[in-house]
Amino acid sequence: MARSIHANRSWRSFKQHGFHDWDAIERKRRVKRGVAQARTQESRTPTSLGAEAIPSVVVDDSANALFFPASLDDFHAVLRALPTGATDGILSIRLEAGVRYVNECAPVSDQEDPLIGRRGEEVHPGVYAPSILGTYDPVSNDVRVFGFARAPGADVSPWQLHELRYSMLWTLVHEVAHHFDHTSRVARGRWLMDNREKAERYADATAMRWCREVVVPYLVERYGQPSRDAV
Repeated sequence: MARSIHANRSWRSFKQHGFHDWDAIERKRRVKRGVAQARTQESRTPTSLGAEAIPSVVVDDSANALFFPASLDDFHAVLRALPTGATDGILSIRLEAGVRYVNECAPVSDQEDPLIGRRGEEVHPGVYAPSILGTYDPVSNDVRVFGFARAPGADVSPWQLHELRYSMLWTLVHEVAHHFDHTSRVARGRWLMDNREKAERYADATAMRWCREVVVPYLVERYGQPSRDAV
């Protein structure tokens, strides 16, 4: 099957496992840093790669009301900071609506949003997240990250923008983790890829680690510490 090996994370599940107060994340980072450094296999140090090593990021914003809270600069910065070899072999990263893919793969019980007709849910007033946030194709080695839909005039607070931006970058590193897992497991035996639950657990754990090591420090440096009181 030439699609992602996982069903991906719905917004409800992402809210449970993904975005947290960055103060708490920084505290956890300090506690876990020593443990991570002791694990040779898991202690790859993020390094800055040359621009030629970064896969191309293509934006398809042809769908009306499509909203990408993370910029191309954000995507490029995170990709450059990922561990060496994480993105090797990825041909492209596409930012798009993914209406057809989401509607084919999402539960039929999920409602279509009124803006672009894509299955998902309203996560903030006038802002709709897709039921599937992204996907990785192990045959074509393409990553797709699906944008949000935003109604004209819908207000998004600074805190909500931080949350949405983090969600999009979490999706990026989650899908890259699937690619890294797929390509690195080839050397250890393709039979291991048959365990979808194991692959999903690996992608979740790797994405959270990369968020602690790369995404959160970048966002704090670039945009500052978010505050729930910001309006």
